[in-house]
Amino acid sequence: MAMPNGGQISQAQLAQMRAQNIPMQLQMLQQQQQQQQHLQAQANQPHPQNMQQHAHNQQMLAQAQHAQQQAQQVQQAQQAALQQRNAAAQQMQMQESQNATTQAPQPQGIPARPQSAAPSQPQAPQPIPQQPPQPPQTPQSQPHTQTPQQQQQQLPPQPGQPNQQQREQQQQQQQQQAQEQQQQQAQHQQLAQQEAQARQQQQQQQQRNASVNLMMQQPDMQKFMGGQVVLRLLSFIDRLSSPEPHQAIKFEFWEEFVAQHFAPGGSLQHQLFNMSDGGDKRFRISYPALPYYYHSHFTSGIRTMTMQPQGAIERPLPMGCHAVLFQRCTFTHIFNNDTQVVSTGTLKVNFDANQKIEYLDIGTVRWVEYVPRLKLAALESPDVKSPKVNKNIKKAQPRPSQPQSVALPRSMVNSNGITDGVLQNLEVHAQYRSQNLVPH
Repeated sequence: MAMPNGGQISQAQLAQMRAQNIPMQLQMLQQQQQQQQHLQAQANQPHPQNMQQHAHNQQMLAQAQHAQQQAQQVQQAQQAALQQRNAAAQQMQMQESQNATTQAPQPQGIPARPQSAAPSQPQAPQPIPQQPPQPPQTPQSQPHTQTPQQQQQQLPPQPGQPNQQQREQQQQQQQQQAQEQQQQQAQHQQLAQQEAQARQQQQQQQQRNASVNLMMQQPDMQKFMGGQVVLRLLSFIDRLSSPEPHQAIKFEFWEEFVAQHFAPGGSLQHQLFNMSDGGDKRFRISYPALPYYYHSHFTSGIRTMTMQPQGAIERPLPMGCHAVLFQRCTFTHIFNNDTQVVSTGTLKVNFDANQKIEYLDIGTVRWVEYVPRLKLAALESPDVKSPKVNKNIKKAQPRPSQPQSVALPRSMVNSNGITDGVLQNLEVHAQYRSQNLVPH
C-alpha cells in the first residue's frame, strides 16, 4: 500500500493499524447500545400528553438499531479481512524463510493482494452528541521494510501446529528422562551386583572359617572317633564270644547280630591256612550270607568264638570313616567237648560314619588243635603181665619201661582249621557268587 508521501506500508503494519481502530468502533457500539437502552426506557413510559415525543423516540430507536446492525456487519467484515491478511502474511513468511536458506530472490509468482476498499459506514443519528475517547497513540513504524525473520517473530504461531523449538525441547526432555532411567537402572544393577558379591564373600569367609575350625578340631575328633570305633569292635567281639546256647543255634539271632554290627553293604573275607600242604584259600562273604556264615559255626559243634587283637593301628578315612588294623590277632574256637582250635593271624576292620562294619578281614597263618588230657584214654599193652611174688626174694633187677599206646579222639576240624560244615557253607556261597546268584 502506498502512502501519500510515496512511502510503502507493509501488510503487517496495515493489519496493526486496523486492529487499533477496532477498540474505537467497539466503544461507539457501546455508546449506541446505551442510547438505545435509554430510548427504550423512555418508550416504555408513554404519556397521553406527549404522543408526538413518543413517536419521535420510536423512530430514533429504529435508526439506532439499524446503525448497530451495520456496525456489527462492519466489525465482522474487518475481522474476516484481518484473518485473511494474517494467513497471507504467514504464507509469505514461510516462503521467504525457505528461500533465505538458498539466498535466492523472492519468487514473483505470488500476486499482490488486491486492496479492498472498506465499506462505508452509514452515519447513525446521534441524539446525544458525545465525543468518544481517543485511543492512545502508538509509535509510528519505521519507513523501511521488516525482514522475514522479524515478521516471523511478530506473528503468533497457528493453533494445532507446534513450534519447532517446542518439539526439540520435548525430544530433549524425553532423551534426558530415558538417560536418567538408564542411569538409575545401571545404579540398581551395580548395587545388586555389589550386594551379591558381598554375600558371596561372606559365605566364602564363613566356609574358610568352618574349614579352619574343622582342621583344628580334626585331630581331637579323629582321636575321639578312633576310640569310639575300637570300643565298637570290642562290643562286637564280646557279643560273638558269649552267646546263649539256645540262641546260638537260631538263625534269627544271627540275622539280628549282623544287622546290629554290619553296614547294609558290608562284607567279610576269611583267609584259611592248610597245615598239610601250606596253601591258603580266600572266601568273600557278602552281607546277605553273613548270618549263614556265623550260624554254620555254632551248628557244627562250636560253643564260643573269641578274638584277642593286639597292636592296633588306627587310620581315618574320607567321609567320616575309620580303619583299624591289628598286626597280630588270636582266634580261638571252643567246641562242646572242650576241644580248642587256636589260630593266629591278622585282623582288619573298616567302619563307616555310623560306626558299623563295612569290611572285616580275617587272615590266618597257622593253627593248632588242643585236646583236653581227660579225653586221652591210656591203654595197656597186651604183653604186659602183673608181677608174681617170689618167695625166694632175690635182688631186684631194674627192667626197662614199656611205651604206652594212647587212643586220640577224632579231630573237630579239617586240614584248613575249620569244621566241615563251615567249609561247605563257604564253598556254596562262592559258587553262588560265581553265578551272580547273590550280591557281591
